Amino acid sequence: MNHSRISLGTAQFGLHYGIGNTSGPIREEDISYILKTSESSGICTLDTAPEYGVSESRLGKYNLSWMNIGTKLPGLPGGDLRLESVVVNFLQGSLDRLNVQKVEYYLVHRASDLLGESGSTLFKILVKQKEQGLVGKVGVSVYTEIEADLILKKYPIDVIQVPFNVIDQRFVTSGSLDRLKNAGVEVHARSVFLQGLLLLPSSSRPVFFDKWSSIWENFDRWIQYCGTSQFEACLSFVLNVQLFDKVIIGIDNKQHFVELLSYLGKRCGPIRNPSGTCSKDPELINPSLWAIGT
Repeated sequence: MNHSRISLGTAQFGLHYGIGNTSGPIREEDISYILKTSESSGICTLDTAPEYGVSESRLGKYNLSWMNIGTKLPGLPGGDLRLESVVVNFLQGSLDRLNVQKVEYYLVHRASDLLGESGSTLFKILVKQKEQGLVGKVGVSVYTEIEADLILKKYPIDVIQVPFNVIDQRFVTSGSLDRLKNAGVEVHARSVFLQGLLLLPSSSRPVFFDKWSSIWENFDRWIQYCGTSQFEACLSFVLNVQLFDKVIIGIDNKQHFVELLSYLGKRCGPIRNPSGTCSKDPELINPSLWAIGT
């Protein structure tokens, strides 16, 4: 299996992140193991951001010269005033924390910054950083197909991150992924496990999600049919979409990473597509709207 399509998500390196994460941010010894083993395993892409707590600083303790690193520009204040100095300072801060001279991917974390009144100015500033050799590719992280289409019409963007998983298939079913690839955009899939929700045993799903019981019944039936773990089935589903150039996989701990390596070492063929698991309900597919415990 081609490990070069795998990008390690590092939100858990700096935050207590994910619905199934009960141990807090990943341990230092686990980070060391993951990075060393990644190098020998051919996994050479990292996805991080200043908004992931101390993730960049923790990564910067290691030699990352062999890694293709992607980080993000935090949300910006409105207006063009001093925008260039703000962007430059944010980028340099990330470079300093990561202890690198350049990042391969620099993404605008909030698509609204590129779609707002200062968007054109912002894009020109980002391209300038690319021309100066501080950034390899300029991109954006989007949530909706509408955002992606608007960005595509307005800018010659290099790379876009989009959510995609067994439940949230909007970017494929709407044709947005096809449009992006036809325009020559590099596309990265994120939220492969829906912030860990798709990895929880059915008995451990918070009662908030009971309102989508028919979706979960179909999901559980699909997992049973696949005859494998939820991790393998959900990851196989996304990796089987060949139009995704990178698939970002958040790592909670060493054991999670070992499971990833075990999966990548197998000759996994196509799996049966799930039936009846898709949803466009924002309350389900957008973790920021989850009312856990209600």
